Amino acid sequence: FFFSLHLAFMALSLNNISYGGKARKNLGTLRITENGIGWKNKQGKSISLLKDKIDHIEWITIGKGKGQLRIYTTEGSSHIYEGIPPQELAKIEETASTLFNKDVEHVNQTVSGWNWGKPEFDGAFMNFLVDGKKAFDIPLSIVEQAHHDKNDVVIGFPQDSSTSIEGAETLL
Repeated sequence: FFFSLHLAFMALSLNNISYGGKARKNLGTLRITENGIGWKNKQGKSISLLKDKIDHIEWITIGKGKGQLRIYTTEGSSHIYEGIPPQELAKIEETASTLFNKDVEHVNQTVSGWNWGKPEFDGAFMNFLVDGKKAFDIPLSIVEQAHHDKNDVVIGFPQDSSTSIEGAETLL
């Protein structure tokens, strides 16, 4: 009985987290509760995801002292939360396991040489594989245009109005 009561009040809050892999100046609070996952910035923009819409969860180390949490939905989309200190990972894993009955998969990104990998499409994502491991992925919903020539692929992304970067962001 005590354990059930404890679950009703279990929640995890993480501050200074960016949403969507966007610029770090758009920071907010990530909350994981028994109802699902939510993020809200200081300007009042919020994103909510009900727990029954969560398909699987991934953790990716993206740099020294920072990590990225990716929540994939049953509809095939993803929610990306970035800037999470690695020391919070154990709490995230415990909370996801307890509240959602989901394990957090650790994805080791592989980047070697100049080859960004072989593209492979998986639902709403274009994964780039190097030596059979995912180097990174791109949600197709954020691709505005793409073209290729003999040796290159150019992928254009729409301008993010929350950043100060002029022009479209492009991955070569």
